[in-house]
Amino acid sequence: MAHLGYQSKEMNAFREMLRENDSLRRKQKRDTEFAGRREIDLNKFCGTKPSLADIEEIALRLKRKAGGIKCRHKDLCSLQIALSFSGEGFGEAFVKIDGALPALIRDLSGQDSTLQLRATYCCANLALDGMNVGLKVAKAAAPYLMTHLKGMNQILLEASLWAVGSLSGSGVPACKVLEVQGIYPQIITIMHRYHPTLHTASPLQENSKTKAQEIRVIEAVLYAAAHCITTGLTNNISSSEIAMLTAAAIPLLDRSDSNFLGRLMYLFFIVSCSEFSEVVFLEANFVDKIVLLMDEILVMETEGYAKSSNNGFSMQILTFIIRILGNICSSERGRLKFESISEVLCPIMNNLMKALPYLPLHLLKETLWFAMQLLKPYATWSNGILQICQCPWNDITVMVNSSLELQAKKMDLGAAVLTTQIR
Repeated sequence: MAHLGYQSKEMNAFREMLRENDSLRRKQKRDTEFAGRREIDLNKFCGTKPSLADIEEIALRLKRKAGGIKCRHKDLCSLQIALSFSGEGFGEAFVKIDGALPALIRDLSGQDSTLQLRATYCCANLALDGMNVGLKVAKAAAPYLMTHLKGMNQILLEASLWAVGSLSGSGVPACKVLEVQGIYPQIITIMHRYHPTLHTASPLQENSKTKAQEIRVIEAVLYAAAHCITTGLTNNISSSEIAMLTAAAIPLLDRSDSNFLGRLMYLFFIVSCSEFSEVVFLEANFVDKIVLLMDEILVMETEGYAKSSNNGFSMQILTFIIRILGNICSSERGRLKFESISEVLCPIMNNLMKALPYLPLHLLKETLWFAMQLLKPYATWSNGILQICQCPWNDITVMVNSSLELQAKKMDLGAAVLTTQIR
């Protein structure tokens, strides 16, 4: 029996070793996949994830300006890579090293554009380490980032927008620092540059490389705006600032390129969740524009397009549009706006509900929620029957009923049949 007990202990130890090895392999695989998604070169750290010792070494070299500009550029690239591994405490460790943050700001505010660019991305990644680190970086870097936002270097502008967006998202304290520096007016100014009616380029300027950089700047400014508004909503941001930011973003819907639509719709979704959405969206031609955009997406997203490589992107945009429309029509003034365009919206809603069997399940729920927002003032439930009074939405009630039955079937809600009666 003693011999069997000894064998049992050996087996348990062996199993524990195998579990630890498996856990280590999975962790290494996750780190490698993470590095691949972000195009991170782990060879800078001997093929493995960076450590706190690596951060300390880089900080000390940056403080001493060791090796000249080329070595500092290499160190800043390594620091940017290391700080992109959020949740490891690398950012907090860096700012705690005496003189490390001033050394970074020295390169951020210097004359060498390559060092400025890398230092800017380091500031962006430092902000990912939480509110305290974000505040320290904002206090030190905000004046120089704001200067970059006013410059003509488009690549540095893009990086600076990512940085102020990350700093704003780190918490209210950092966002307040940026607000004092004038971040809201500056974001609005940058958005205005890329309005389709204002942005023109000569044939020599308009090329694929310029166009790609322009799209990246628009994505970055929308990222910054979304974080400023999200954090600002928890800090009593004024309705006028939200209104001006959103009004500056709405004309971007008219641009012919759509690569940034996901971020643009996310920004509008955040605003639609706030109490200011009526003021912002109903005083512009916004609802009409996104209703027509929804129709355009539905025309493309037929059953044959289900395997399209762009399908996920279209579904993301469609989801945001439905949520935004549902949020807007939840108020009395919003419902009146939708009723004024019911002749246009009803056919589009019917097409949407016809396509639901071929679309992801979450769109079925979102669409029914939006439809019920429209029908709510005219609908009553009686013994499982949805009764609708005569209203502007009579044309969609049949499809609403079909969609309710589809949901009951997909969600396995039993054999109960939901029917619609129009009184």
